[in-house]
Amino acid sequence: MLAYHKNGWLPKMMENRDKIGEDEHQCHFCTDFCYLSLIKCRHCKIFYCVNHKNACGCSLDRLELVYRYSMRELQQFAKAGEKLAM
Repeated sequence: MLAYHKNGWLPKMMENRDKIGEDEHQCHFCTDFCYLSLIKCRHCKIFYCVNHKNACGCSLDRLELVYRYSMRELQQFAKAGEKLAM
């Protein structure tokens, strides 16, 4: 998760992702499931896909860019997929 700070975006990871309801991983506007990342507005209390950018219109300091998986986890998924493909 990236939260906007006066010095720029500060990285944070999503906590308890397996315990978060599926509706919190869906875009408020198109209802697509956000597999890798989404935007959370702390003011409007909505989630939306990165394709909708700043759809709620709030200032950047109210938005968080949420990542479901770390880069390390994504690399592990890729390696597992490569092994299955062999």
